[in-house]
Amino acid sequence: MKTSPRPIALATVCFLSAMLCGRVLAQQVLYEETFESYAEGALAGQNYWAANSATSSGQILNTGAGKALGRTTSTSGSSLNDRYVRIDPGSNTAATFSVDVRKAFNNNNVFALAGFVDDANASTGVVFGLSTTRLIFRDGITSGTVVNLTDQTGTEIETATNTWYRITAQIDIAGSSISSATVQNLTAGTAAQQVYFGAGNATRTFANPLRNWCLARIRVPLAATEAWVDNLKLTVQQSV
Repeated sequence: MKTSPRPIALATVCFLSAMLCGRVLAQQVLYEETFESYAEGALAGQNYWAANSATSSGQILNTGAGKALGRTTSTSGSSLNDRYVRIDPGSNTAATFSVDVRKAFNNNNVFALAGFVDDANASTGVVFGLSTTRLIFRDGITSGTVVNLTDQTGTEIETATNTWYRITAQIDIAGSSISSATVQNLTAGTAAQQVYFGAGNATRTFANPLRNWCLARIRVPLAATEAWVDNLKLTVQQSV
């Protein structure tokens, strides 16, 4: 992408100002999952990932452009995979959550969800993903309030098949809220666009604060309904 001189000059001025003030912002990755180092097959049993006792494991699949977590081999139920993680935001007040999702079909059984929840109350946290033809936010992975992501007018964001979408959310740690969110069509290579939690609602609160999150959870559908999750990531901004 060609970059115009003006934003570069502005970024340079901001960086120099930050250095003079001793406040250069750096990103610290608290957790990142790309699945590239895993063997194809069941996720459960690899790198401390487990299958929820009530369901089967999602499968590591080669998508042709790298590995991702896809549908379970079960024909009777979806998969729910858990991994304990240590998420300590320290004294930071802002974080960035992102995840990539993709589906092969449009039907009522299609979903791909990923996020972080509290182990003591695994139904609460921050989860994003896709469900049927929509991109969604929910404050729990197996239950909780579901909100379809929309444009500013409230029109729901439609998804296409065989298309990777990246959902990114800026999190206010102190306020236990999402301050903004964007969606980018990675397959088309388009720029990220701001999305809303209903008409005019750019922010969204969640019940369980980030400091309590210690469980990464990913949910993908049964064998006949293909959908994928990839690149689950959580970072914080630090002043150095």
